[in-house]
Amino acid sequence: MGFLHRSLWVLCALYFLGAMHFFMSHRGGAGLDLPFNAWAWMFVSLAIGLGLWMVASRRKLNWSPLQSTWWLAAVLLVLPMLYPGQEVRAYAIPRLLGLLAGLLFLWTLSQWSLGSKGRERLLYLVLGGVALEAVLGLVQYFFMGHNNPMGYDARLNRPTGIFQQVNVMASLISTGLMLALWLEGRAMRQPQDPDGQPIPAKTIRARQALCALRWGMMVAAGLLLVVIQSRVGQLGAILGLLLMAPWLRSQRKLALVLGLVGLGAGLGLLAQALGAGAEGTGAVQRGLEAYKSIGVRSAYWSTSLQMVLASPWRGWGYGGFEATFLEFHMSAKLLKPELPDLGGFVTHPHNELLYWAVEGGLLPLLGLLLMGLALLVRALQAPQRSLGLALLGMLLPLLLHTQTEYPFYHAVVLWLVFIVLVHQLDAEVEDRSIDDGRPARWRELTYRPVLAMRSLGLLIPLVVLPFMLTALHTLWLVTRYENGRYEDTSLMRQVINPVALLGRVEFGVNTPVLIGALMTGNMQAIQGYAEWALGFVHHSPRPSVYIGLVQSLITLGRLQEAEAVRKKALILYPGHTQLQLLQMSAAAKTL
Repeated sequence: MGFLHRSLWVLCALYFLGAMHFFMSHRGGAGLDLPFNAWAWMFVSLAIGLGLWMVASRRKLNWSPLQSTWWLAAVLLVLPMLYPGQEVRAYAIPRLLGLLAGLLFLWTLSQWSLGSKGRERLLYLVLGGVALEAVLGLVQYFFMGHNNPMGYDARLNRPTGIFQQVNVMASLISTGLMLALWLEGRAMRQPQDPDGQPIPAKTIRARQALCALRWGMMVAAGLLLVVIQSRVGQLGAILGLLLMAPWLRSQRKLALVLGLVGLGAGLGLLAQALGAGAEGTGAVQRGLEAYKSIGVRSAYWSTSLQMVLASPWRGWGYGGFEATFLEFHMSAKLLKPELPDLGGFVTHPHNELLYWAVEGGLLPLLGLLLMGLALLVRALQAPQRSLGLALLGMLLPLLLHTQTEYPFYHAVVLWLVFIVLVHQLDAEVEDRSIDDGRPARWRELTYRPVLAMRSLGLLIPLVVLPFMLTALHTLWLVTRYENGRYEDTSLMRQVINPVALLGRVEFGVNTPVLIGALMTGNMQAIQGYAEWALGFVHHSPRPSVYIGLVQSLITLGRLQEAEAVRKKALILYPGHTQLQLLQMSAAAKTL
């Protein structure tokens, strides 16, 4: 094993068993609003860099038809960026970069040239990371009380792990369960040496430890999925288990698996019945009604579908979902008052297919469907149908979650785990097909431009690492500033990388400026705020910014413009008390 291969193993171990679980106080959100995502991107950049250097050192690269299809699909996802008239397209760049990074990470895994044992070792590393989150979830449920350092809600007592979001935690646990089932199906029934030699005690202990990890994950997953009470997590686990059941039966492991998962689920139900938890109250129970209704998601999906039908070819513009969605829904609500309230601004329709279709129209929708179809076709190419279904079963919890929320934006680790499982599916089908006497589909291509590969392998980490480290610094400062109610403005002057959290930094800087300018009558500062706010609400129509914008326009004497902005804001946020009171201010100014 060469230095680059060893380095990649060390990097994966450090991430899945360490950096993945990094905690720092934050106020929620998605992307770089969450500190553990910055560590994920640092890991990805280093992994891609090592992959590029592997190709440069070998002068060969591995390629598969699945990767070709996914890169073609990625082109379809990127093309709408070229459509004219998209003023806020820059706000779609982060997710397109995330897509590109995921594809490069998949490519890196194929360059690693892992055999069956190597891929199994990687899956055990991922399972170890999930198991650590499961342990944290159990600690949260049984031992954490109020005023804990993680901000865990001990009254609700629905474990969230490091993510502070129940559905993300549930999807990770469901995926960990699928990993445990797969690895259990692959494990030998009895430790046997093929040469008939005695098994070393160290090897036996290692196998026993891995068995304990698999079985412990099954029991813990059954318990946690009950007490977390996440519908998407439970459904993903059930459907994934159904897909894996035929293969597990062929491996004579189905009864064992059902017994262990059932034991965990029984313990979870018992814990709820006994009111387990540090506060002695157990988890707040969700009634059956919660399982019968999809809540406000029905409004998200219905409005998004109407938007797609209204502009199916080009969509409504990349980067502008929040503004266009809110305007479309609330304009329709003027004509149909019976439409449900959204409960505030909406940044995602809780369905990945609809998200890309609303913003980009037909092309990105076709791209996503092409990616899904490629996975399905590849799974069906497995020599045994049960094997293909089992490989799809590992992906199912995360695939299902992308259609009800936006897990890959909230936790990048889920995107990385998904990519690892896609690689597992592609490589496992390839290996089994060759063993079955079928022709190989993967190709090893000769690559000559070594300098370009090595330069890119250095450049990517050199750009990403400083950006993400300074992003963590920015998040730490912005969180302190927001928790302090925007009083210590010196914190904003310490920000090195405002781009990482541009919206929050801009809001944090401009809001105190407006308050001070209104008190001192600084018309130049008020004018500056108005210009910034007019641009901000164009892509992020937040009520607090609308209020400041109307106040600034009234103070500047631009009353007609202020009234027009206020009326538009009231269409988006009807019944908003402060916006209604601003009408009185405008009337008084006119008199």
